[in-house]
Amino acid sequence: MQTRRTLLSRVVSLAIGGSVVGQGVARGEQAARSDRWSDGTTTLTVEGAPSVLAMTGVPRAAAHHLTSVRRQWQSVSLSDIDYLGGTVQTRNGSSVSGSGAAVGSFDVQAIARELRTETAFQRVERGQNSDGTGRARTELQTAETPTAEGPPAAEQPRRLFARSTSPAFVALGENRINVACGDSRERAETWLTTSQNQFDGTRRRGETRFGSILDGDVVAQVSLGEALGRHVATTHLEADSRLEPLVRNARTAGVAAAVGEETTTVRYALSIEQNHETTDALAEMKADLRAHDGTETLDEHVSGGTVVADIDFETDALWTVHSDLFEA
Repeated sequence: MQTRRTLLSRVVSLAIGGSVVGQGVARGEQAARSDRWSDGTTTLTVEGAPSVLAMTGVPRAAAHHLTSVRRQWQSVSLSDIDYLGGTVQTRNGSSVSGSGAAVGSFDVQAIARELRTETAFQRVERGQNSDGTGRARTELQTAETPTAEGPPAAEQPRRLFARSTSPAFVALGENRINVACGDSRERAETWLTTSQNQFDGTRRRGETRFGSILDGDVVAQVSLGEALGRHVATTHLEADSRLEPLVRNARTAGVAAAVGEETTTVRYALSIEQNHETTDALAEMKADLRAHDGTETLDEHVSGGTVVADIDFETDALWTVHSDLFEA
């Protein structure tokens, strides 16, 4: 059972963690486009089943935030949610837009009441725009909830709420909630549609760099903008110089966890831009993986600048081992 980190797991954790806590860094730093997966924009997607927290516990760094959310939103609890999925996009270190979906069983009346009384969201009636006038631009889909027996079953029509300041939407249904925000109302509407189409309650339906390679109870993937990659690499250069070329040239990083009561198998995936400074770094990363007992390298996916490997950890030590997710 591993407690010592591999280079691969550290780079993936730093890349994902940096995209979460690195908001506001590298502001105004324009990154040159290197390929269709990476430019000045960083996109993070996370999805999974909240029930796994019963086995893994809550990360210490996130415990305070989760407690604050629970206090703010009395009408929703983790036990109501079977599945969560979300995407956040930042540009040059600033949060730009995003969307998310929760699938479960919800008290629509209570949530709607809380939105009206505790937030700046207002109900959008049929035929209204998000500012309360004109025809609504947003096409609100009827939610569909996956069933164990077969195709999704249609819900009752959902309620749409909008916020004009810091544009955002919330679409409420008994079995599904979609949220979206953007730097304009139009972008927020686009993200709401994306949320309705992208997350089906079982897995992400959008395009991903690693495709079906990443699958598990919890999955996270980030397509890194170069500015953020440089920031994370510079921050951790003194800790381990081997990380610097790997993080700085990382283009996509992903992780998937199959959580068990005693053992959790974590799959790490990393795609790095190949150039003169990463050739030796990639070779060292692969050698490091071979040196770790209990690490399975998926040889069919180790080609060029892409490395994928499975590593087992004790479930109750999972967050301790991956503390750099919250320190990047």
